[in-house]
Amino acid sequence: MKVESDLGEFGKEFSDWLRVPAVHVYNVSTGETTFLHMGWDVAVSADGAFVIISDFRGRVRVVDTHTKVSKPVTWPGRWGGIIGFTGPRTILYWGLPTTDAPQQWAPVGSPLVRRKHMLTIKLADLSTGEFQTIVGAIDPRHRVSYGPGK
Repeated sequence: MKVESDLGEFGKEFSDWLRVPAVHVYNVSTGETTFLHMGWDVAVSADGAFVIISDFRGRVRVVDTHTKVSKPVTWPGRWGGIIGFTGPRTILYWGLPTTDAPQQWAPVGSPLVRRKHMLTIKLADLSTGEFQTIVGAIDPRHRVSYGPGK
């Protein structure tokens, strides 16, 4: 397996692991598997042209599936992983509240864990960095998904 040397800090923690997490592309027609990039927590764009992956420390890269070139990527207010791609370069993701938004708390907690800060759901364009808040306050314990509905 060829590992790129220009990844900077990305995947540095994997160097001591016996098995390194890696993303592969599976060709349904031929049954062949091809190495794409080291990392995990994968999200694939709808057209299959881009993949977002992360490493053990949550550093994120976007990988061009045709050239296998990866670049570091960030988006405003990132918290955790992404929910999914909504376009070729647009993602839906969990985000921190916008700087001027009031902080909100989840209505319930537990005796062992205090109440949680409410998060937001945002859309971001990875090519421009522009974003839009879609859901202004949501409990991080809720499950969120994106895809075709009934």
